[in-house]
Amino acid sequence: MTSIMNNEFSSEDMYKLKQLVVSISSAKSFSSTSLITILVPPDTQISRLTRMLNEELATAESIKQRVNRQQVVDALKTISHRVKSMRTIPTRGIVIYCGTVDDDGKSQKVNYFFEPPRPVPIFIYRCDNKFHTEAIIQMFEEQDNYGFIVIDGHSTVYGLLSGNEM
Repeated sequence: MTSIMNNEFSSEDMYKLKQLVVSISSAKSFSSTSLITILVPPDTQISRLTRMLNEELATAESIKQRVNRQQVVDALKTISHRVKSMRTIPTRGIVIYCGTVDDDGKSQKVNYFFEPPRPVPIFIYRCDNKFHTEAIIQMFEEQDNYGFIVIDGHSTVYGLLSGNEM
């Protein structure tokens, strides 16, 4: 299990995190759709996340394939247990990848919980045969920064536009 949660990233930390995300993106489950991806924005309440996990756990109990059902239930229980130990969501949100990965004919359970380099904009929950890393990989791309100043007769407004964030 890997856990990277802190406020500031050094360039070495960013490099390691990017390599981790790239390796996660190549993970596959050939036998089932048991790889869970969850992106949680910083303004999400722990109680909402816990409630969603409990609902998904109840839904997962009705999966017909025994192996797939067990893998999804195990992953959801792992995530739920970890989320219950958290007091709040970190300042940039949290990224969770959990499931059973097929690698060279062997199945291996993996868990990744980390704070991303930029704030998570929207809540995403996916249960698939691959981890969805597209949104996180975009966070590592260089973004142009633009400053702007708006002046009228009564006030002044200024701001900084960085990628899609203001």
